[in-house]
Amino acid sequence: MPMSACDAAEVLWLLERLDHIGVVERALKEKMVAPDFRHPMMDGCLALARLCALQGRHDEAELWFGEAGRVLEEQGARPLRAITDFDEARMFIRRGRSGDVDRAHPLLQSARRQFEDLGMTGWLHRADELNA
Repeated sequence: MPMSACDAAEVLWLLERLDHIGVVERALKEKMVAPDFRHPMMDGCLALARLCALQGRHDEAELWFGEAGRVLEEQGARPLRAITDFDEARMFIRRGRSGDVDRAHPLLQSARRQFEDLGMTGWLHRADELNA
């Protein structure tokens, strides 16, 4: 179940949808974040950051992105760490407020460097598209 909640959050994030978001958020908090459940290429804090951003709770999303980055850095989970920076940059670009592009730029550059170092060519392409 915890992995399903992360997968559901990612699908909602990618499709920019809010369908059943409350159920997914509750499952993440109860099944992944509270027990500190960890699984390769999944992170409950990153999933919560995405859901908060989708709901317009950007301050809370920033806190979850920060926590995800800290935990993933500590774990040495470099690919997901890079994706965290990319998704936080995407949040700012999607929001589109004054100054958001300036806030997104260093995150996007950090993600791009990490993608390059890791040979994540598909993600490099995504970063270049988001930067354009």
